[in-house]
Amino acid sequence: MLYAKKQMADPIAKAAYEAGITDRKFTAYNVALTDFLTPPTVNAIDTSRYSGAIGDVLAITAFDDFKVTSVQVTITGSTGAILEQGEAQLQPDTIDDWRYTATVANATLAGAKITVTVRDKPGNVTVSEKVL
Repeated sequence: MLYAKKQMADPIAKAAYEAGITDRKFTAYNVALTDFLTPPTVNAIDTSRYSGAIGDVLAITAFDDFKVTSVQVTITGSTGAILEQGEAQLQPDTIDDWRYTATVANATLAGAKITVTVRDKPGNVTVSEKVL
């Protein structure tokens, strides 16, 4: 409740939550409280366009009941060493379609791991991994 009260005291945050009202029974306070109680989800980590080359793309489908604020991708090599990490970019005109472009070559795909960390406005975090 403290989170929702704080959001209602901030005119910009309150307006954002008011814009998220989908049912006339709800208020901005209800939307903020539900957002706080509901972590984001990672629905898919698509590695079909990732072969370990620089410029390869990882597609992530991440959703939140209000708004995903960041999607971080970490690529760990088969030895367990972090090869690279960075922020995925939300694709234009979507709410859940994120892309990460590889910046480091990964010569050994077998056993490499893709870790996706998703955050929402209240700070809820969801981590999902895919081993190649």
